[in-house]
Amino acid sequence: MLCLITVAISGAILFIATSGDPQVTQLDLHRHFHSLGAGVIEEVRVQRDKGFGFVRYSTHAEAALAIQMGNAQSLLLGKQIKV
Repeated sequence: MLCLITVAISGAILFIATSGDPQVTQLDLHRHFHSLGAGVIEEVRVQRDKGFGFVRYSTHAEAALAIQMGNAQSLLLGKQIKV
């Protein structure tokens, strides 16, 4: 899986490749990562036309846990995502 963590002032941001699926919404991405239970999600953004999104966690440790857990559950709306 592609894994990119960007450390932000208030936590860490994960880059999520959604395979260019324009059906993936911010709510879909939020629900998926919330279900992992890795920590507090501060923000979710999706660039539907470009096939990626971002999920910001409160801490770097939460983001790292989300990556580990996300690698085990990498399907969203029945399609492969990369964390």
